[in-house]
Amino acid sequence: MASWLNIRADRKLDPSKIPTEFRVKGKAPIFMARAWIDGSLVPGYVRLSSHVAYFVHESQVVTKQEFQLFINGKLEWLEYVEGEPLPYEALQVGRTAENEPLFIGSVKRNTFDDIPREIH
Repeated sequence: MASWLNIRADRKLDPSKIPTEFRVKGKAPIFMARAWIDGSLVPGYVRLSSHVAYFVHESQVVTKQEFQLFINGKLEWLEYVEGEPLPYEALQVGRTAENEPLFIGSVKRNTFDDIPREIH
């Protein structure tokens, strides 16, 4: 079971209360987040150093200062190959306005670090 913390623009974050397994090597901590955008609950990520969350919605990057932050859950990254069924244990973290489930994944391309992003 996952737990989410509602974050408002004026709320201070205590990084010590958030799991560290989602940090990107050598960078300010990056954590999973989700937010409502145009009727969809969209997964994304937040950099705690800037208190800004980033989401991709309809091929556009959307930033928000009010979002939900993932704070608890027993998760591990599982390998997934496009076209295969999602693992049974995949965590649904959102949905589209049409009620299509959205999941979060971590993608590594060439030399870029893993960054959480949505998976349909």
